[in-house]
Amino acid sequence: MTGNRKISKQGPDASIEKDWTQNKSLSGIDPAKLQFLNSIAAQGSQKGMQELLPFLMSAVAQNQNQSGRMHFTQQEMDAIIQVLKIGKSPEETAKIERMLQLIKMLR
Repeated sequence: MTGNRKISKQGPDASIEKDWTQNKSLSGIDPAKLQFLNSIAAQGSQKGMQELLPFLMSAVAQNQNQSGRMHFTQQEMDAIIQVLKIGKSPEETAKIERMLQLIKMLR
């Protein structure tokens, strides 16, 4: 895959596309990490909430099993999560928060 894919916002503003990887808050993060996350985001964007958590856990496990796996600092993760919340409805933001809490409990 070449270039950064744009993730379309779902719902009434579906025509709005935002290349979240270009947000200046993420400028200090390795572009390879952002490409990796963008790939996961593109694959996960078609999944419902019930499918999303198993999908994300599988993606994390696959990354951990690869010899060149990527490590994200807490600061990098916090920045990425904040950028992903931009433009989301309160309901979507709450879903993101619930998913993050589930992931933290599974660690």
